[in-house]
Amino acid sequence: MKYILGIDVGTSNVKAVLFDMYGKEASVASQESKTIKSGRNEVEQDMNAVWEKVKYCVKTVVSSGVAAKDDIIGVGVTGQGEGCWLIDKEGNPVQNAILWCDGRATKVVKKVTEEYPEIGKFYHTTTGCPPLLGNQMILLKWMKENRKDVLDSADKLVFCKDWIRFKMTGEIRTEMTDSLTSLVDVQTGKIADQLLEAMDLSEYRNYLFNIFFFFIFNLSE
Repeated sequence: MKYILGIDVGTSNVKAVLFDMYGKEASVASQESKTIKSGRNEVEQDMNAVWEKVKYCVKTVVSSGVAAKDDIIGVGVTGQGEGCWLIDKEGNPVQNAILWCDGRATKVVKKVTEEYPEIGKFYHTTTGCPPLLGNQMILLKWMKENRKDVLDSADKLVFCKDWIRFKMTGEIRTEMTDSLTSLVDVQTGKIADQLLEAMDLSEYRNYLFNIFFFFIFNLSE
């Protein structure tokens, strides 16, 4: 029997599951994830602690005796989207991850939507999503305005799944399902460079990934 290893890195729990080829759960392990909250509506997670919980869950199901390592033919990773997960050139976190449910960027959203509504409209028409507190581009703007020294010490801005994939494989990649919410021009399937310029974030373009598969949306139909 062959198996698939599924990993889900949620905000409140991390889980690893071995599925057989019929989709039946063969072994399950989970760990509660801790969020770091403050009175200012800030919600963060220790990126290294998240990885340790993933390691624990994976080791638990792999060592359960249900399947030999060679019987595991694939690994799938799902996880929380958006937020701000920053790593340096060595692949180390430069701060805790700011999560999708964080509320610190209220002033950024207000500025984009109320003070400069033309930018807010351009944001929406470009990405298909209005400016929201947890959007990665909004949090990138907040970092530039409030923690520029920390932001400048980073090398890549990733998503939760990217972080786990990197720790498991040593490769830094991203995918359309995460990036579509605030980083991608939905007309081209590529990074929204004009929006980055409008948001005064072009200097951090190299923190982002070129999307490695493309498809075009025709919004006129």
